[in-house]
Amino acid sequence: MLLARTLARLAFPLLTSVLVLFIAGCVGMVHIQDPHAYFETGHPKIVQVTPSGGNKFTMVGAHVEADTLMGFVQQWDGMHAFVELPLDSVSRLEAEQRSTTKTAIAIGAGVAGFGLAWFALYKSSEHQGTSQFCRDGLYGAGIPCD
Repeated sequence: MLLARTLARLAFPLLTSVLVLFIAGCVGMVHIQDPHAYFETGHPKIVQVTPSGGNKFTMVGAHVEADTLMGFVQQWDGMHAFVELPLDSVSRLEAEQRSTTKTAIAIGAGVAGFGLAWFALYKSSEHQGTSQFCRDGLYGAGIPCD
């Protein structure tokens, strides 16, 4: 009974952490080689743009029309400004993409951790309530714990 309660207490935090790893930890920024093809198939929420000779900035709601990258950029006062950049003036373009390899590793590590925790709890409670003898009985005699 103790083992079942302990496993029930461990299951929720473990499943929550695996879910968080799946959602947040498995997304990264990847370099976009062909912006036209990428924006036709994917619709990224956020892209990072590095213009030629400029500083990197984040663009929200980006899309490509003809040879122009368009989207909203946050300014210093917190407002968003609509920006249009010719694609030939962009030296690097990155977008969020889910990594299936990282996701598989995170889920595998979570399952392995849960298995090890379960095994350790099982081994630690294996002999409780059996005919194991207690050493601290009357005059040091072996007295059953039950």
